[in-house]
Amino acid sequence: MLVSTLCGDGNMLLSWGPKWSGAFDEKQVESLKGAGAWVKKNKEAIYGTRGGPWRPAKWGGSVYRDKTVYLHVFKVPEGNKLVLADLKPKVLKAAIHGGAEIPFTQKGEHLELTLPVDKQDTLCTVVELAVDSPITEIIPVKQRKSIFEDPEYGTVISDKATLQLSSTSQWDTPATHAALFKGLLSRDDFAFCTGSELNPYAIIDLGAKQSIRGILIHNREDYPTRKTGVTVSLSVDGNEWEAIWKQTNLDDFWEIPVTRFVAGAHIPGKDARYVKIERRLEQPDNFHLQKVKIYGK
Repeated sequence: MLVSTLCGDGNMLLSWGPKWSGAFDEKQVESLKGAGAWVKKNKEAIYGTRGGPWRPAKWGGSVYRDKTVYLHVFKVPEGNKLVLADLKPKVLKAAIHGGAEIPFTQKGEHLELTLPVDKQDTLCTVVELAVDSPITEIIPVKQRKSIFEDPEYGTVISDKATLQLSSTSQWDTPATHAALFKGLLSRDDFAFCTGSELNPYAIIDLGAKQSIRGILIHNREDYPTRKTGVTVSLSVDGNEWEAIWKQTNLDDFWEIPVTRFVAGAHIPGKDARYVKIERRLEQPDNFHLQKVKIYGK
């Protein structure tokens, strides 16, 4: 609560009362002592700072003071890598606050940090970034506008589609499969999760051949390693497949226009009944998605 308020550039007033006897609850006392010890250890990353430059997110939040940024990481992403965008100053050093330096790469405004497991704090891992110029602005949250708002792509045709998976896993719940096409899941959920395979896949059956013009794919934010090796193929009969797209970035969602080449021009739409979304891997891994929308006319 304290760190969330801090990273949101706010103030917090904390108070609690005793029991009827005048004594304080032992669990509350221990909790407050633990929080106090954490604050004492990380006071430089708290006092005299302002919230930013990144706004609070699922992984945590950030604060800054002059040429130093402190990342308060509540939830370390899968693979122990934290990827942040749009930072203009150059990062000179990254380290666990009060501890050892950690590996990082920065390409332009794209920053990737590796958080070793043995350096992570169970309460909140604080990472200190030294940058080459003072932080002067808050990085805005990007508002995405879907290309499929253009009427040229038609309307959603996947509401009544069905799903077939290459395998299931202990994390897969058949009752949530239909949610893949409804977009009703929270940021923390996925509609399906296959077993660990070299070629996990999901086949979407539209029920009949249609002119597919676009495919929107959403995944969870915190699984960058599960967004690799993804390809999309179409089929009329479910036997012969035509690959139409291959993943090239680790975005949380992909918008895939579907076109056909006619007389020297790309024309919207390909006839198909089935859409296969798969991962082609060198090492076995799971595959999960949060939402898929297929557009057509």
